[in-house]
Amino acid sequence: GKWQGRDGASVLCVHAESKEAARLALMNLASSKVLFIAHAVLELVLGAMKIRGRYEGQAVAGPEAKFIRHHGVALLALAILGGLVWWRKLVETETGRLASTVLFAFHGGAAAVHAHAWVAGSVKSAATFAMHLPFAIGFLLDALCIRPAVPTKRP
Repeated sequence: GKWQGRDGASVLCVHAESKEAARLALMNLASSKVLFIAHAVLELVLGAMKIRGRYEGQAVAGPEAKFIRHHGVALLALAILGGLVWWRKLVETETGRLASTVLFAFHGGAAAVHAHAWVAGSVKSAATFAMHLPFAIGFLLDALCIRPAVPTKRP
């Protein structure tokens, strides 16, 4: 069914037809907001750490430090995207779904690249994969609106 978002755009979602479905919808909306907040905070912290030009206390110089700083700036941009979507109360709107699609693409891609490197034997730790996968899944589900939604009254 269609659901009317706050920004007036129709979003494809499942209608909440019962009190239980409405309760689940509100819980899922809250979890989407938590997803955006947790993501923004984590990317802000990691981005700020990488701006210094090193990974987890490893001293590097030259082009490697420049690459790490670029990575830090990218993480800060993702933090700003998620933070603004939450701050401007756009999580449950079409704008929020589009942001979730972009954030899924980043985290899903990062998880896939790391999984490939893991299979190839070029990484020893699954920490990066484990950090990206939950965000990839969360943002994919949010982008697809896989949850019951509380429909608003149409004017």
